[in-house]
Amino acid sequence: MNNFITSLVLFSSLLIPSAGKEASLSIKTKSMEIGSGSQTLRLLNVEDYIYEKDPEDAGAAKNLVHQFEDYARDLGYKDVKVNYATTDTPESMFNELNISQHSYDLICPSDYMIQKLIVNDMIEPMHIDEEHMPNYIKNASKAIKGRLDAISAVNAKTNQECFLKDYAVGYMWGTLGILFDPEYAGREAEITIEDMQDWSVLWNPDYKGISSIKDSVRDTYAIGLLHALNDDFEEDGKTIEGFETLMNKHEDGTYDDETYNEKFSDLFNKCDNETLNKVRKSLTKLKGNVFGMEVDSGKQDIVTGKIGINFAWSGDAVYSMEQAEEEKELELYYSIPNTGSNIWMDAWCMPKSDQRSQAQRELAELFLDFLSIPEYTAQNMSYTGYTPFTAGNEILDLTREWYDYRYDEETEEFDDAIPSEEEIAEKGLQRVDLSYFFEGTITDDEGNVIDDPDSYVFYTDCYLPDAETDEQGNITGGNRAVGREFFCQFPDEYTLSRCAVMRDFGPQNEAVLKMWEKFKSDTLPVWAIVLFIVEVAGGACLIGYFFIGNRVKHNLRKKRKEEQNKK
Repeated sequence: MNNFITSLVLFSSLLIPSAGKEASLSIKTKSMEIGSGSQTLRLLNVEDYIYEKDPEDAGAAKNLVHQFEDYARDLGYKDVKVNYATTDTPESMFNELNISQHSYDLICPSDYMIQKLIVNDMIEPMHIDEEHMPNYIKNASKAIKGRLDAISAVNAKTNQECFLKDYAVGYMWGTLGILFDPEYAGREAEITIEDMQDWSVLWNPDYKGISSIKDSVRDTYAIGLLHALNDDFEEDGKTIEGFETLMNKHEDGTYDDETYNEKFSDLFNKCDNETLNKVRKSLTKLKGNVFGMEVDSGKQDIVTGKIGINFAWSGDAVYSMEQAEEEKELELYYSIPNTGSNIWMDAWCMPKSDQRSQAQRELAELFLDFLSIPEYTAQNMSYTGYTPFTAGNEILDLTREWYDYRYDEETEEFDDAIPSEEEIAEKGLQRVDLSYFFEGTITDDEGNVIDDPDSYVFYTDCYLPDAETDEQGNITGGNRAVGREFFCQFPDEYTLSRCAVMRDFGPQNEAVLKMWEKFKSDTLPVWAIVLFIVEVAGGACLIGYFFIGNRVKHNLRKKRKEEQNKK
């Protein structure tokens, strides 16, 4: 998630070891008037995770929640008030809900947290169907929505298996990977890019002291697990295939995509006591090799040169790449290592409450359907850098404007002609097929779904720079782990086949947290103390950092188009 919080909060956990208590809450609230009546919609989201107007841009659209005012009014709603609150993490969101469950009509946690909420009987089903949410059903990417819908959890109170398709409306999704500067501190880019295709690079002493990892139990547990279980191991007298073996069998065709992803997912979600011990040992070694831990500052630290490697969420990686190129003329890269990673999904759900009126419920479902209209989703995508669940024409057009060589910035027109083989070779273009994401959501002027597969094809020089291609630009092999912005936002089907959803730890939650507390309570090296002081001193500089993002993106993409045309 894109969590924009202060440096003091980020680094206080590094200096004060955990005492086994729940994380302190960080809730910010702001009222957003829609009409002037008593029909109130109460929302809780993480910070900077919905479009807000840049206060320095008088011509920008109003905040997205304010735009809901016009939308609701056009549909006949008159007396509506939206109370919008934010917090820093899904864990804080869960804690807040435990304290005041009746305070919110909608919250936006991650997939694993929604599972936990189901287990604890804290959320209720919604009308996620064509009648109540036609825009979501029509515009959500079928492939990504299918992944979310298939996740289930057992309600501990009713002992009933519940699927997220009845409880969650998808919002944003992405991956976890390694953001890096290939030439940091005078390094050879070719060697760095090769090394970054493997998670073990974070443990590599050649890169000691230049990387940051997430101050997040789940995210950092994931990389500890990928490292600890990389090789085959023995369990109950049987040999269990590690991540590297699974990768090799997938690449040589022994396992097809479905079989591989199933086996990868099972291994990726191991959290028994023996596995926890292995992960803790891996993380302890890792701690001695990294520069520090962070939640949100890493995306700026890598731009300013404070670090050369950042374990990052894909949306933050996009933001850092564009910021670095615009401000420093620096090209950063993003790797989803060959042995696989996490695909995460954030979604809206409805907390249980006996104080919610039918009007509030209807308004909540209307708001979610509003968020699924591509026109508004595009604003969120542009503002956050994250990839939405919503596909549709406007998202396709925006993605073409950003990344497709055939879009002309000057005329704002798109030429759907297929580039010649000579043009592909001269411009270094790659053909990227995003049918899996857009298929079934693109329509003509009459509203009919377009079935032409070429409608979802892009020609770009901003995907996988070191991949091998044929004469038509199709990616055929080579380095398929390291890419640029377009790859961050829309990884191809091959990449997604080696990414899995990380499930809730279930009965092992307490054991995982104890392992994490022990890991974090170890003595900190001197550099962590220095880092904290520097971050606090520079905290004020972060305040305006996010608001310049859209202008940076526009300038950078215009510059990139001009450079493409000069080739």
